[in-house]
Amino acid sequence: MNKIAFVTDSVASIPAEYVQRYNIHVVPNIVIWSGEEYRDGVDITPSELFTRLKTDKELPTTAPVEPHIYKEVFASLLADDFDILGIFQSSTMTRTFSSAQKAKELLGADNIIVLDSRTANMAVGWPLILAARAAEKGVLLTECATLAREGLAHTGVIGTVDSLEHLHRSGRLGLVQKYMGSLLNVKPLMEVIDGEFIPAGRVRTRHKALVELTEMTVARVNGRSPLHLYIGHNDALDDARTLMAMIQEHLEVDESVIGEISPIGGIMLGPGALGISFMAGVSNP
Repeated sequence: MNKIAFVTDSVASIPAEYVQRYNIHVVPNIVIWSGEEYRDGVDITPSELFTRLKTDKELPTTAPVEPHIYKEVFASLLADDFDILGIFQSSTMTRTFSSAQKAKELLGADNIIVLDSRTANMAVGWPLILAARAAEKGVLLTECATLAREGLAHTGVIGTVDSLEHLHRSGRLGLVQKYMGSLLNVKPLMEVIDGEFIPAGRVRTRHKALVELTEMTVARVNGRSPLHLYIGHNDALDDARTLMAMIQEHLEVDESVIGEISPIGGIMLGPGALGISFMAGVSNP
């Protein structure tokens, strides 16, 4: 029986302890800054990104991984007798999934399954970890993929940004811009639904944003358990800790982690962003 390798992109922001524990293969997206290319989370870290953003007049851009890179990753894993399950950021946000799909087609391998998550951040990571835990117990590739799909159907992503500037510059503002218009001095609340950033409200203060995010999380979870909860932040660790404590006052959280959003996410969302990614109602095997 073949082993199963799990692959995702760096924007999933899966914390290092999970990557190492489950031998998850994270393929870094690309940050382009002043003509130089940096591998997301490898050549540039979140703290390095925000330090440089404070002084550099030129803003970075991003690029997805091309199909030939995924082909090399997949081919190496196949050569080591692995089956492969990959879950990637929503195809509506990046070309990463299409690159992985193209790589699979080029290899013509039946034992590669790639999934378009239609979501973002650790809402990609939780189902991948769910499948990896199943594989440890001998579950086969197709069953792991089925379990991952179930996990994806029970995830949610809610967040806030300090301003709409970075979403606007990254070209990902979409419906949020139509809703928020040109309002200044507001803290937009957003939700990822079917791969799109959807406006979920607006508040005037940071504290109110934390209160609203807590209430939204409680409503979306709706009592389902077990609850796997991740809070990602862009240079806002104290607020992430406060938000986690606020949510835990209202919900029984079975597994929780606070982590830094990847540099790609930092570029897209900007300093101060907070994102809640949860999976609720799907038990570990």
